[in-house]
Amino acid sequence: MNLNWNEVNAAVTWRDNYWVAVGHSTNAMASKTTGTYALVGARYPINDTWRVEGTLARYFLDSAYAKSYTHGSVGVVWAFKAPFEARLTLHGTDSATKQLFPGMAGSRAEFAIQASF
Repeated sequence: MNLNWNEVNAAVTWRDNYWVAVGHSTNAMASKTTGTYALVGARYPINDTWRVEGTLARYFLDSAYAKSYTHGSVGVVWAFKAPFEARLTLHGTDSATKQLFPGMAGSRAEFAIQASF
């Protein structure tokens, strides 16, 4: 599967803790048909160095693949030394994702170190 395509995205954040995002493509997942992506997210600061984050998203691909799919994540972030953070995130997808992307969908964990400048 060729996963090379373009999307136009927009996001709105409220009080640095909540966000919504929408994306649209005229060539969703290189299918030559349209697709729209919608996401909501939230973060909850526990203290100055720890926070919890979560997202829930849906990719509307009915015209491309006859199925749309949903995915979500929940994670914990440790801001151990500015500008560096460590994050552990759990990702999950629905059964439609597993049908669209056999072997690539499902639940998984991600660990990352990141820096923001």
